[in-house]
Amino acid sequence: MANCLHLWYLMLLVVDAHIRYLPGLPPVYQRHGDLTLGIVVPVHQYDADLICSSSIRELGSLQRVEAMVFAIDEINSNSSILPNHTLGFKLLDDCSKDTTALVRTLHFIQRTDNETYGSDNLAAYHVAGVIGSESSRNSVQMADMLSIFKVPMLSYISTSPVLSDKNVYPYFSRMVPSDVLQAKAMVDMLNHFRWTYISVVYAEGSYGTMGFQAVKKRVEESGSCLAVTREMRQSFTDKDYDHIIKELLDTRRAKVVIVFSPLSQARKLLKSAERNHATGNFTWIGSDAWGRNIQDYNGIEKAAVGALTFKFYSPAVEKFDNHFKYLTASNASQNPWIKEFISAHFKCSFNDSATVSKCNNSMNFVPGYKPEITVSLVMDAVYAYARALHNIISTCGEAMTSPQDCVNGDIMVKTLRNITFEGAHGDVGFDEFGDGEATYELQNFQFVNNTYSLQSVGYWDSSKKTFTEFHPNEIRWNTADFKSPVSTCSDPCDTGYQAVVTQPHCCWYCQKCRDNERTVMREGLAKCEICPKAGNFTWPDAENKTQCELIPPTIVSVNDFTGVLIVAFAIFTFLITIVTTVLYVLNNKERLIKASSRELSYLILGGVFISSIIVTLFLVSPTDAICTVTDFGFHMSFTFSYGPLLVKTNRIYRIFTSGKKSKKRPPFIDSKYQIIFAVVTILIQIIIVTVSTIIHPPIAVTQMPSLAEPYVEITCKIPEVGFLCSLVYNLMLVLMCTFHAVKTRKLPDNFNESKFISFCVYTTIVLWIAFIPTYFTTTKTTYRAMFLSLAMLANSLVTIFFLFLPKLYALYRVSVEKQHVAAATSTLRTVTNDNRRLSNLPKPNGIQVVGSAKVSPVV
Repeated sequence: MANCLHLWYLMLLVVDAHIRYLPGLPPVYQRHGDLTLGIVVPVHQYDADLICSSSIRELGSLQRVEAMVFAIDEINSNSSILPNHTLGFKLLDDCSKDTTALVRTLHFIQRTDNETYGSDNLAAYHVAGVIGSESSRNSVQMADMLSIFKVPMLSYISTSPVLSDKNVYPYFSRMVPSDVLQAKAMVDMLNHFRWTYISVVYAEGSYGTMGFQAVKKRVEESGSCLAVTREMRQSFTDKDYDHIIKELLDTRRAKVVIVFSPLSQARKLLKSAERNHATGNFTWIGSDAWGRNIQDYNGIEKAAVGALTFKFYSPAVEKFDNHFKYLTASNASQNPWIKEFISAHFKCSFNDSATVSKCNNSMNFVPGYKPEITVSLVMDAVYAYARALHNIISTCGEAMTSPQDCVNGDIMVKTLRNITFEGAHGDVGFDEFGDGEATYELQNFQFVNNTYSLQSVGYWDSSKKTFTEFHPNEIRWNTADFKSPVSTCSDPCDTGYQAVVTQPHCCWYCQKCRDNERTVMREGLAKCEICPKAGNFTWPDAENKTQCELIPPTIVSVNDFTGVLIVAFAIFTFLITIVTTVLYVLNNKERLIKASSRELSYLILGGVFISSIIVTLFLVSPTDAICTVTDFGFHMSFTFSYGPLLVKTNRIYRIFTSGKKSKKRPPFIDSKYQIIFAVVTILIQIIIVTVSTIIHPPIAVTQMPSLAEPYVEITCKIPEVGFLCSLVYNLMLVLMCTFHAVKTRKLPDNFNESKFISFCVYTTIVLWIAFIPTYFTTTKTTYRAMFLSLAMLANSLVTIFFLFLPKLYALYRVSVEKQHVAAATSTLRTVTNDNRRLSNLPKPNGIQVVGSAKVSPVV
């Protein structure tokens, strides 16, 4: 393009003559004045083969042409603008074709002052500036050429973003903003309705292509994506348009289609939709180049119903409408195309014809008149030039002989971009890029009460870059349920599922969340988010799976089966212990009770009492105090049971071992020493527990053993070192008891208390072997509390049944006369003598059988 432009420039410099006239160009609509404006607008339709088609455009084109003439007449009759000077115009038709528009610029860049329009030469016009063109594609061609020759150009409707580049188009300005803002307005609307999967059909050329690029950028920035994107060329046939419609139908989830094109191509696309029975399948979003007027929808109403189109807010100019609708072939004879428009509008002919009626010079546009909405923009463009020229001439020196001498391209552009005034369409002004400010009006094409109409449903301010008004409830949708269409690649996932994004990025499939995950929305997509986290004990709500609800802590309670079972066993154990203790106290003076080391027995019973009380604390919600008491009580209950038992078994073992060697009484076998030894074993445990509690006191904590299960518990956090030390100490006591029980297992039946001790110790070992791995491998505190309680109660019952019930049985079931309880010295003598006889081996502290009763010797 640049090389071609420079070639034109060199040709004009070398040949100081007229450019050759191109046959087929339409006539010029002109009026002379002291200052002249060049105007290039589309009057005829596009023709791919000819420089200009013979087919006239819609009536709106004539309205825009006459609006410029009307504005110039107003200015010339207004003494406050350009006083003593008249404004003329050269109005040219670009035939809706970019190459023709480029040819039209040649009228304004020739150096000759000859303005004749000869048969061989292209006329040259000296103009202060050019208004045009309507199409961005054509404006780009014109601006390329005019910028080289420093001819100012002002478009009333060209919106291509490329024209904002002042390095390339320094002399181009426009009344409206760039399509970059229109694209933002479109995407703002798409986001409002949550349309994330859309198609775009656009026209070739700078307007359609650059508009598409702006829309694509905005769509991608918003996180949405494009389904079908197709370019429409001016040379397309009906078959080509049908192919586009079929592609759109193949992507049925994209219900919204943006059409960024001039009116002619948009109409052909919608006609193809009707041919392919696609009416009602899509919601069309129109750019500002089509759908502005109700007459734009003639013949395509069924396909276009529900369409949403953007246009620049441009209110009707009543004074112009009253002027235009009374134009006739007689009073507008200066307009070279008036008869063509009348013929096309009324479907008549000014020539004799057998197929259509004859037109007459009195026909006007009053019947069914509909205003053209861009008229105010067109008139404001003329006024902008007039006001700029007024300011330039007002400051021009008196030495200038002609007002044209005051005007050049640089001064004109600078002055034009600095003016501001209240125009027919609103405030007129320009930014640093020469772009004007405007308000986009969003219109909805509706069918209400058997009538087609355009309803305004919103306004988007280009300066505020947001909707200042939006009324979505007033939109009439062309859908089966008359509701807003859904234009997404995938359906929203149900609660409890997350969207796994595929390609394109707005498409996904739904994947079930895990049990501990809720569904949250992130960037418009359903995602799984885990509820329970460190210090946050929550779980998804069962109904919607969208909220994280606190999990109530689980504790062993008297209200559940486990709690009832523990309480029942604890009461049973406590009652048996009470009964046993009472019976022991009542028979405290009996020789049988004395012979069984009653002081140690009471200590053992104390351990059983502690166990039955401590287990009930497991049913209380843990606190720091409860944790400290239960930890202390657990360890001390075993120590109270097995510390004295160890002392007792050790005493029996020493008496039996000493009797084998001599008749000498073993040392420290008196009751006072036994009590001292038992107290020492208990004190050691007290010291261990106390030190560990001081260093690392037990605390109550809330915890969730597994994040995959809705289970929260309040448990006691007991320091492992202290717990293990106390546990190891108790195990040592049990193992030492076991050692002595094994050593005394062969005592004769008349010394068989050791057998019951052995049974007690063996059973305890079995309980511990079953308890320890079960307790430490269980993750739930409720189960731990149950196992620990049952183990402690079972151990207490074993102690009662094996160590105390035999004594009580002998006490109450064997008569006193038959209870032969020996003294300690005689027992030792018996053991010494029996060591010489293998048939009757005595065991210290065993129960001596007298008749059918078993009695214990006094030791």
